[in-house]
Amino acid sequence: MTDDPMDSERWRDAAHRALASPAAEDADARRAAKIVSSVKDYFLHPADRVTPYRPWWPDDIGPGDLTDEDMEIVSHLAGIADEWRLRIRCLDIIALRASGGERVDATLAVLVVLRDAVSAPDFRPTDTDLIARALALGGLSPSHKSVLEEIEDKVVELIFAPLPDLHYISFSRFLREDKRLHRHASRLAARFAFSARGRRSTLEMEEAAEWALIAGDRAHAEELLLDLAQLLQQEAESRIAEGRVDSAAYVSNQLGLAYRCFLRTSVRARRARGLEGLGDELTAAIRRAGLVFLTHSTTRSAPLPDLTALTDHILAQMSEATSAEHARIIFLSALALADYDFEVAAAKTIREKFPLVTDVPRRTVEKDGRISAMSGRKEQDAFGVRLPVWHQMMRSHTIRVSTVVPQILEPTWQQLRRSDRLSRADFIDIASASALVPPDRARSVGTALFYGYVGDFFTAFQLLVPQIENLVRHRLRDAGESTSRYRDGVEDENSLPSLLGSAKLDEVLDVRMAYELRALFGGIGGPNLRHRTAHGQLPDAEEDSPYPLYVWWLTWKFVSASRPGEEGPPPSPAASSD
Repeated sequence: MTDDPMDSERWRDAAHRALASPAAEDADARRAAKIVSSVKDYFLHPADRVTPYRPWWPDDIGPGDLTDEDMEIVSHLAGIADEWRLRIRCLDIIALRASGGERVDATLAVLVVLRDAVSAPDFRPTDTDLIARALALGGLSPSHKSVLEEIEDKVVELIFAPLPDLHYISFSRFLREDKRLHRHASRLAARFAFSARGRRSTLEMEEAAEWALIAGDRAHAEELLLDLAQLLQQEAESRIAEGRVDSAAYVSNQLGLAYRCFLRTSVRARRARGLEGLGDELTAAIRRAGLVFLTHSTTRSAPLPDLTALTDHILAQMSEATSAEHARIIFLSALALADYDFEVAAAKTIREKFPLVTDVPRRTVEKDGRISAMSGRKEQDAFGVRLPVWHQMMRSHTIRVSTVVPQILEPTWQQLRRSDRLSRADFIDIASASALVPPDRARSVGTALFYGYVGDFFTAFQLLVPQIENLVRHRLRDAGESTSRYRDGVEDENSLPSLLGSAKLDEVLDVRMAYELRALFGGIGGPNLRHRTAHGQLPDAEEDSPYPLYVWWLTWKFVSASRPGEEGPPPSPAASSD
């Protein structure tokens, strides 16, 4: 900023004219008016300590674009503007540009203006971001801490007032999660508990329980948590009875919160209230809500790709095969494994075009109403890929399996079965000759493959899943990867979903085969076949799904590879046609 008194006066007058008349015609006033509108429009990110203010409109003057003359205008606006929100933003911008004592003074000025504004009639619930920004600034000196405490005290009074439209709960939750107002925790717990019981408000009861925990009153907190769980349960039961799918979605989330509240209480607290069975009741209610989803669900109506021409081509090749072994090679090479890089790129493209569809949280509801899986936050990863991208890849993989099994694998298997009468001993020999099958598992793998070959894919599938897990464990262990965990004197083997998370899997099995196994058995957005098999969750109807045949074919293709890392037998012309 300039030290010239004449220049300072010039920009002070410009700031006055801009505030008095935003449509002022002289260049200085127009520049000042533009700065005023830009600063007011800045989008505030309270938690960002480096660049908390960012321009909202493309033609706004960004904080980083303010010249020394512009900062002179900002400095005058901070002192003469009647609107306290504009003054706070100007003072904060000055503090961000300053250093040393000047920064400390400017920061203190921000806090003082906000402290006085919290009690102003025009203070709005939407001003929470300014309070969040003030809390991020505080703590530089005893003076700052003192003013911050005054701001916190005034915010508590707003909560007790309370603010309209439940904004006081938002204030409370924000300050609680920011670990503020602990010295007021007991008062806040009592205030919310009294209001919640009078109005049967679940939001207020949740706040009461959280503040009681912060205050160290565990017994009171557990009472409130159990009250909240029961209140949520009662509300849910009435909504489930409505049978509406939108109500079921809301109820499922609320019952999930009730169950989490129940788990946070001690066994002693549950027994004292006679609520030991509340957890089972909540679980049953969640399933009933899931059944409402299923009642309103519809089957996929989009037509699947027609692969008749490709199937005819493969069948013709098998008919012209020079030997039975050649026909097997054509069958096992009928499909190339999914191209992992292509699948990732395709899923990313779909997400870019339809983010509202791909990023919506999803849940897997079983036929008994049980929620067996839920998508996590979109910032999380699944096997090194962002969750929304991975879920889109799983949808594509489901379509792939549903398409190729009935149209390609089933008719080609039928033709192979008619022309090549392989025995159980033949399949045991195939497994014994595989470099990928451990020597002590050749009989188990060969027998399972034989069951599939004669048409009992469901039995073959259930026998193969644990053998696939052992095969993956065997390959990772040979590569030097730890496949078990040691705790309390006991060594437990890691399960298949855990093994599939290993980064070495792409190296020891090939990235395409690793992707297939993760899609089928990894459990994140896919059919979760390992978990469902291991826990007895496969109904008889699963025999009609495409997965048993697909897993059988994939395993035979896998064990037929001559060495680790190969996809299968030498490719036939049919593979390139795919």
